[in-house]
Amino acid sequence: QPQQPQQPSVYGVTPASAVGLGLLPLAILPSAAAAAGWEALLVTPLGLINTVLNLYKFALGIYAIMSWLLAFGILDMRMDIVQKVQGALSSIIDPVLQPLRAVIPALGGFDISFMVLWFVIDQAQASAMAIIFGALSYETMSYF
Repeated sequence: QPQQPQQPSVYGVTPASAVGLGLLPLAILPSAAAAAGWEALLVTPLGLINTVLNLYKFALGIYAIMSWLLAFGILDMRMDIVQKVQGALSSIIDPVLQPLRAVIPALGGFDISFMVLWFVIDQAQASAMAIIFGALSYETMSYF
């Protein structure tokens, strides 16, 4: 008689038993209240990501302003504080800008990779905020 193929398992738990365990709370307490609090699991990490992106955009703005002030000779790289701030900002911004600079050519000597990065970050923040507002308004929408 042919032998039945064995289901894969992780630490002895088969996919069928994992699905069964996952559906157990719904069988015991089928109301929507069983899933209450799921919003916090979504909103908290996205809020943190949004905050980090805000800080990165702030650093990106300071980096751009400093590069313009250096280009026009208003700031001098011989100043210790300017070197430290520019070095710190370069260490977190240049690794992200370098791949963009390799793909996006300069237009008339003007590097637009900064603006592309700003736009990408802005769109990521808009998406995160849309998901957050959707999650927070989910319960409200179910009443209508």
